[in-house]
This record gives sequence, structure tokens and C-alpha cells, in this order.
Amino acid sequence: MQDSDGSGLLNQQEKVRGRVVELADTQDLGSCGASCAGSSPASPTNTCYRSGLQISQAVILAAGFGERLRPLTAQTPKPLLPLWGEPVIGRTIRALEAIGVERIAVNLHWGSSLLESYLRSWRGSAEITLAPEAEILGTGGALVPLTGWLGKAPFWLVNGDIAWWADLSPLAAALQQKGRIAAAWLMPRRGPQTVGYNSRGDITTFRSSVAGSPGTATFCGVQAVWPEISNYFPEKKMFSIVEAYQQAQQAGLAVAGVRLAQAYWRDIGTLEGYLQAHGEVKQFARRGDAAGALYDMSLDGHSLTSSKFSCGGSDSAMSVVNSVILPGGGVESGVRVRDSIVGKNARVRAKLNNAIAVAASECGDAAVVQAVEALGWDRESAVIFLGKRGSARRFWRVQPNHAGESGAIVVAYSRERSENGRYAGHAALLAEAGVPVPRVLADLPDNDIIVLEDWGDSSLQQRMMRANANVLKLYRPVMVAAATFHMEVAALVQQSKRELEPAFDGAIYRWERELFERHMVVERYRGKGLERAVRREMELVAERLLTARQVVVHRDFQSSNILMRGDKIVVIDFQGMRFGSGAYDIASLLYDPYVKLSTTVRSQLLDEYVAFGGGALDEVTTLLPWAAVQRLTQALGAYGRLSGMGLPFAGYIPAAATLWREQAEVCGLSAIADLATQILDFEASS
Repeated sequence: MQDSDGSGLLNQQEKVRGRVVELADTQDLGSCGASCAGSSPASPTNTCYRSGLQISQAVILAAGFGERLRPLTAQTPKPLLPLWGEPVIGRTIRALEAIGVERIAVNLHWGSSLLESYLRSWRGSAEITLAPEAEILGTGGALVPLTGWLGKAPFWLVNGDIAWWADLSPLAAALQQKGRIAAAWLMPRRGPQTVGYNSRGDITTFRSSVAGSPGTATFCGVQAVWPEISNYFPEKKMFSIVEAYQQAQQAGLAVAGVRLAQAYWRDIGTLEGYLQAHGEVKQFARRGDAAGALYDMSLDGHSLTSSKFSCGGSDSAMSVVNSVILPGGGVESGVRVRDSIVGKNARVRAKLNNAIAVAASECGDAAVVQAVEALGWDRESAVIFLGKRGSARRFWRVQPNHAGESGAIVVAYSRERSENGRYAGHAALLAEAGVPVPRVLADLPDNDIIVLEDWGDSSLQQRMMRANANVLKLYRPVMVAAATFHMEVAALVQQSKRELEPAFDGAIYRWERELFERHMVVERYRGKGLERAVRREMELVAERLLTARQVVVHRDFQSSNILMRGDKIVVIDFQGMRFGSGAYDIASLLYDPYVKLSTTVRSQLLDEYVAFGGGALDEVTTLLPWAAVQRLTQALGAYGRLSGMGLPFAGYIPAAATLWREQAEVCGLSAIADLATQILDFEASS
């Protein structure tokens, strides 16, 4: 354990001593901005530190994973991301040194070797202690091994991944008031605004139930703290500083919430926040505000008078707008880049909009490197992470190897769902049947990777959101694809003896009912389960569908799984295809909660589907309302599960419940219709 005067070393900690450097970038903003204007940048008077309480030590929290900025942070820890050319953690150290901080501890976990290298090279005035964490400890747990180092003196606790500029002296002044264990900087009218405070200025809650209302603000991650906070650490290894504050509050102590005049703060933990910080800092420079000192005109591809910026993109300023090109990253001449980040060594050869693009070699996913090598493309090809799916798959977009060519979609999958390994074979079979699907560019089954032709992001769902969309024109090729699916694929499956997912049967329909019961009735609405009358009607629906002619169905034939390029379409996400009633697919498409279709349009599209089959598909017309009830039961269950996971699907519940009720009434299923009404009433009142 280290003595409070800083002598000695903590276990597994090291310290490095910097030297005094120019403090040109550490002028304060806020109530002191005008009075500092004439001061020399290197002058101690430039700190405007007026409080009687001098805080000379600080802890910078720099151990986080940076998940929201992946894949950018796969190789570069978030505190090392530059704000107009300088890592944000460096700017924080400069600001702390400028207000008299003499020693700083930095906790490290993710990307610790890179952060350590940067901090070892620091040549400022403060002594820096490195505090690596074998396991991440959280914003509060990080202080446990530092209690001896902190001693009895107050300290600043600062997030290492924020963009900020402020006079912090009001925080120190607030900390001096009797009964306060800490003083936290709060920002009103920005961020989530989940912190509530009273008229005295003390925080009353960190999780307000009326976030964004008057009397709430956002916790900025800059605090002045008494070391006695350690008396209120919870008895566990990993915890947040908020948990310690809450325990202190229960013991009768207060945490001040301080709003700083004319201060600047931005969370850079998202693509939007990172870009906003760059744009806002430039606006400060345009207006001559003190925070404009963070701006570096030499890095901007646009002039100071322009409201646009292109940090690091000076060679292609006209085509790069409101974007950041990190060192080593490049954009092909004439390629449009908007509201995006280009990572180091990435080569952007196709349009980029509202995305993070990194080099394949820097993305942190070996599957992408393997896929790029299988294609014969270079490892600097820009890749964009498209996310994980509930089907145990990861999706990446790989930009083309040469400008003007088509890109690819890499799908890395898990065998925990057997259907994932069948995609390539199903694609070949569907193409043979005449169903439009993306080409398979590479199939690497030993590595659980498939590479598909990139058809872009324009889905039928998105096309239908456009003003004056020609619904019949958009849907006609989709109806033809559905009819082809239901008429041609079954014979090819039987000839090739290709293995599909288990056919729709009583067990699968029961699973869909139970999905709905568990995630909607029990979890979302806190009910005890399905009433007997509802359960019996759902069983009748399944029995009716099981009497139908069985064809190969897509299983998830909805608007989001139809991609469009001009007037052409492809069908995706067909790996779960199986035998069942064709009405299930048509119900998925025509009673899709994502898209609003009129009764007349549904009837016209159904007629076109049936006519294509020459009478072989007539049965679907009779079964369609029953299939719609079954499909919407499954969809509602899925929305309940996904919204329970915090994903934005609750907004689709009213549309799905409305369609569910309408079709239940068509089928004479009064108990289901009544339940749908209850769901709609609940959603309207919540």
C-alpha cells in the first residue's frame, strides 16, 4: 500500500514523472473566460482557480471497453481517440495540470498497453501513476486499490473519455460545504438527464423516473471527492461510483450537483457524440470562444468560416463532410463520406454515410480477415460492423477492393443454431428454383463464415416509408418470388435430399404460443398466463394450418427481409426455411407490422400471388386470416422478448395487436380479439 504522500508503489502500479510543457491549450472557459483573455497561456493565473480548497491529485478512469464505438475501439482504447488531433485523455491531463493537479492516477484495462505507452511518454508537470486492472473494477471499484495512494486529501475523479472545457472551481467550493462527500458536475439540457437535484443543489437521485423534466440533468463524469467515500464502498469487487454515493446518501451525507456556467461537455462514446464534439469545438473557434482552443485549423479540410468540418480529410474536403479521418486512414478521390469516422489504415473506396469504417486488419474479428483473404481483397479494405443478431450471427460490410465495384457482406455464424450452416446450400437451391437471392461470393464452412454479394441497405420496408411509394409496383416482384418459393422449391429439396429445419407441426406452433405467453402476457403485462379460452382458440388456429398443403416456406417473409436495388429484389434470411403452409409466408408479408397496407392492396396482391400459381395456391386465400393470427402471435412474442432486452421493438406492438385483433375477428376468435384489445389499452396507457 502506498503512503499518502505518494512515496512507494502500489502493487502492480508504476509511476512516471513528466516535465513542464507549454500550457497553451489549458485556458479555462466559463465565468472566468473573459478575465483570462489577456493572460499568458503558460501563466498560472490562467487557471482562474478561486476556491480556497486546493485539490492537487486526480484519478482518471480509462479502463472501459468502448463498446458503443466498436469496431473503432477494437484496436484503440477510447481515451486515446483524438479530438482535433490530440487524444482526449491528453486534453484531460492538460486541463488538470492547469488547475494545480500535481499527481494523477490512471486505471487501465482495455487497451492497457497502448495507454501505458502514451502515458509513459507524457511530458507534463504532473506525476502519473499507472493502475492496471486484471479484471475491470468499475468507476467505483477502481478506487479501492488507490485508497492508500489518495490518503486524506480530496481528489478529482474524471472520466478519461469525455470532451470537456470548464472552470472547475465551483466544484471545489461545493465540496467544502458541510456534510458533502462529493460534488459532481451536472449538465442540464444535454444527454440522458437522469440525475435529479433539489433547490439546495444536492443530488436526490441518479435514476430519475422523469428524465428530461425540470430539475434533472446529466452526470458529466467530473467530480471532486473526499477520500472518505471509501467508507461507503459496497462489499463487492466491481461497482460504480454512483453505488458508493448512494450508500453515503443513505448515511446522511450529500453529493452536490453543480452546474457550471458556460462550460462545455460532450460524451464521445458514440459515433454521433464523437462527431458532435468535433463540430461543436469548431463552432467555438468560429465564435472566438475559449473552448475553441481545442480546434486545430491545420487538420480541417474546410475553412474556419465553413460550418462543415473534415478532421484529417484535407485531401478530399469537398467529398468528406462532418467526418473524422484518423491518421493513416484514406478516402479515394471523389468518394462521398458523410457523418462518419474512418479508422487508421482503412481505405474507403465507396460511399460512406453515418458509419464507422476500419481496416479489415484492425476490426478485431478474425472472421473478417479470413473472408477478405478468401476474396483476394487487401486487408486495408474498409469494413463496417452491422451488428449481432439474435440468430447467433455477426454481420460486416466490406467495401469493394477497387472503386466502382460491388462490396460484400460477411456473415460469421455460430453452430448453436444448425440453420446458420445451411445458408450457402439453401442459396444455391433457391437460385436454381428461380427465387432471387444474393450471390454467395465465398463459403468457408470450416470457419463458420459465408460471404454474400452486398445488396445495400434499401429494403422493401424502407422503400414503403418514402412519400408517394408505388405499393403495387414495389410488391409485385415480391409476390412472384413468394409464389415461386412455394411452387418450385419443394421438388428441388426432395430431389437433392437437402436438410431443412423441422417442418411446422403442433410443437412449433405451441412454441410460438408459449413465446407470446412468456414475453408478452407474463413478463410485459405481469399476467399469470393465457386464459383457457385464448389457449383453445390458438390451438384451433394451429389445427387449421396443419390441414393445409405443405410447401417449403421462408418462415420470416417480411418487408425487412426483401432488399431492393432499383426495381430488382432479393430475398434474404432464408436459412430457417422449412415445410409448412404457404399462407404463413403471405401473412408475414401482407400483415407485416412494419408496413401499413390497405385492405384493397392486400386483396390485389393476394390475387396476383394466386394467379401466378394457376390455381395451385388457391388454398392460401381461405387460410390467410388464420395464418395471420398465428404469425402475429409469434411476432408479438418476439417484440415482447426484444423490448425486454432493451431493443426498440415496443413501438411495433400496437400495430401488430391491431392486425391481430382484426384477423381474429375475421376468424371468429373472440377470446383472442378481446386479448388484443387489452394489449392495445395497456400500450395506450403506458
